Amino acid sequence: MGCQAQQWTDREEIWAQPKQGRKEGRKVVVFSAATNPIHPSLSLTPQGRSQSQEPPEGAMETSLRLRGADSTSGQQLGLRIHAKQKLPLAYNALLQAHAEIDTATRKPSLLAILARHFFPQLSANVGAGVQLEKGNIFRYTLRGKKAVSFTHDGLLGLNIKGRLLADKNFKPRRKNGAIELAWTILDFRRGQDVRIKAGYELYRKMPYFQLRENNWTLNGYMDGKWDVRFDM
Repeated sequence: MGCQAQQWTDREEIWAQPKQGRKEGRKVVVFSAATNPIHPSLSLTPQGRSQSQEPPEGAMETSLRLRGADSTSGQQLGLRIHAKQKLPLAYNALLQAHAEIDTATRKPSLLAILARHFFPQLSANVGAGVQLEKGNIFRYTLRGKKAVSFTHDGLLGLNIKGRLLADKNFKPRRKNGAIELAWTILDFRRGQDVRIKAGYELYRKMPYFQLRENNWTLNGYMDGKWDVRFDM
């Protein structure tokens, strides 16, 4: 799966990415973690209005992810195809499945399934599941996120998140935690919405940033690692 920083980026994109809404017929990044992906009518925009979901409820989400090398590891650039499917379980819960293929080896690099529960009034969510990483490495996973809004419109705020991976004997193998400032700018230019994140990985003591423009996302780390994602 590559270096730990890149693994964190992958997981962060999976479970911490703000849900998407629509504004004037195009995708808009919505900051609040209170978005309900199961019942769109329960999801509120910063102005308190219901928002529709993008992609449509039940549709599979597909993305292309390009991972960059750094001068110390000597890793080669790698393109991966990632797919995500959400299945409603209950009022505020869903089952989320992931599959990822490394185009260089043409083999799966990640298979995962996760049960998630959302707490809209607390702007928080938790999840637990299992995953199979490259090399047939089995892991249990537990993660959670809390969002704190600084403005009434919810476009500026703080994310606090953590993740724990354990082996088949429930022995902890990897811990991740981060705190990040997130700022969403609607209509930065006509038809263009931008999200900027500046964060700090607590266990690795590593600053990072994220820049998202509509369907494009760039993640960068202070140690030179980076990756680019395109949502199809």
